[in-house]
Amino acid sequence: MSNEMSNEVNNEVNNEENPRLRQPGVIAATHYGVEDHGILTCSIQIEFVGYSQGFGNLCLNPTIGSDFVKSVCETFSLSFSDDLQKSLNQLVGLQCFGLYCFGKYNESIEGLEDMVTGRRFLLTQWRRKHFPKKTPSPLEAARNELKSQIDSAQERVKRAEAELKDLDNKYYDWEKA
Repeated sequence: MSNEMSNEVNNEVNNEENPRLRQPGVIAATHYGVEDHGILTCSIQIEFVGYSQGFGNLCLNPTIGSDFVKSVCETFSLSFSDDLQKSLNQLVGLQCFGLYCFGKYNESIEGLEDMVTGRRFLLTQWRRKHFPKKTPSPLEAARNELKSQIDSAQERVKRAEAELKDLDNKYYDWEKA
């Protein structure tokens, strides 16, 4: 495994403070190929207690797609071949931890951790390898999303206030007609 992508287990993760940061699961299915929309994608389906969630779900080109599969396989100490789907299929049935940055429900999985070795594959780290200038941290992305939501909410408030001011002028009273 390359040092660039390895991220050994950090036993200091405070899972008691927020147990949703590191969820135990089993890899249930994998997909690598062109879907009906014509785009090469890769996804890993993980079964957690009471729910399942996809990881990756990336639109790829063949070069970075191959690297994604290779990097995930290395995390779990699996062999890698030119048959990328076959390489991914080795993951099915393996236990792992799904890693989350905030521990919120409906949050995207940031990484996978091998339960045996403690090695981690982090999506943001992998993206930065290929798109160093275009990949915000999960914290930056969350801040940007919240700022956008605030801006949208403020705009909706302005529109609602304007509509409220003009409501009497637009109202037609059918009882008095």
